[in-house]
Parts: sequence; C-alpha cells; structure tokens
Amino acid sequence: MISSGRSVAEVAGSLDINETTLGYWVGKARENGEAKESELDISERAELARLRKENQRSRWKGNSRKSGGLLREPEPVRFSFVAEMATKKAFPVAFMGRMLDVSRQGFYGWRSRPTSQRELDDATVSARIAKIHAAHGGRLGVRRVRTELARAGVVCPHKRTHRLMCTAGPRSRHPRPYERTTVPDRFDRP
Repeated sequence: MISSGRSVAEVAGSLDINETTLGYWVGKARENGEAKESELDISERAELARLRKENQRSRWKGNSRKSGGLLREPEPVRFSFVAEMATKKAFPVAFMGRMLDVSRQGFYGWRSRPTSQRELDDATVSARIAKIHAAHGGRLGVRRVRTELARAGVVCPHKRTHRLMCTAGPRSRHPRPYERTTVPDRFDRP
C-alpha cells in the first residue's frame, strides 16, 4: 500500500478491513521503520516543503473564510500590541504584522504619529473632572460633573463626560437609603 501509492481507504475496501484499523497498522509500521516510503526527487521535496510551510501559516492565522479573522480589534489596538511585543523582543515586527493583518509601514507610521488634538483635549478635561470629583468628595455623577464643567466654561457634552469618567475611573458614591433605627413604643398613643 505504501509503495503502490494507493490510499488506506482503497486498500481497506479491497481487503474488507476497517479503515481505522488499517491506518493504525500502517502508522505503527512507519514508526518501527518497517515500512519505508519511496524516495522523493528534488522538485517533489521542494513542493512538500512549500506546502508544509503554507499549512503552518494557515494554522497560525486561522481560516479567514470561516472566521473573518480571529483578531477583530481595530488597528490601533493591534498596533499597540505589536509595540508591546516589539519592546519585549518576543517576535519580529514583520512577522506580527503578517499574523495580525497590519502592515509594517502602518505600524511605524502609527508609532511616529503625534498625539491627536482630541486626545490632548480629553486628557485636560479628564484632569478637570478628577479635580471636580475630588473637591466634592466623590459624590457627583455625570450630570453634576457636566454642570460644574459648564460653570467653569468648559464645553463638554454629556456622552463625552460619561466616556471620560468611565475611562478615568471616578465613580460617584450614592447615598445610602434611609434606614429607621428606632422602634415605636407600643404604649405610645397616637
């Protein structure tokens, strides 16, 4: 079977043996060195090496037709991951770019790009939010923080204030509900 080039299924069908059993026997024979495959010529070896390399790449990357790519994060997230791994010297940048579907040039462009004006504005507004939050003992929520920002002359929409408070971390403390601590005396008259 090994030297004839016939598949396990063909031979198993002709001998009326279970395919799995025959496959197991052939595997054991190959492990023990009893069955030797025919020698490959140079072109066949090169083709086999190319196919093995392609198979390994596809295992790393996943089936893009089926999953649409396992890493569905936006490019800046992938670039920051590449930057983190590059500082640790875990993998080369070109290799990580191929695996994460980002270009090497795009990564270096992202890394050398200056901070955007929006990010700078967000940082200053976040600092003001933290000051307001601390000044009021951490009791203010999004609406009241936004009102305090408006009093200070900072124009900041509600959703932006909410986003900045979520990312910066200040959480408002809610007052505890009123709890009655005394029990009315049964002898008291109304």
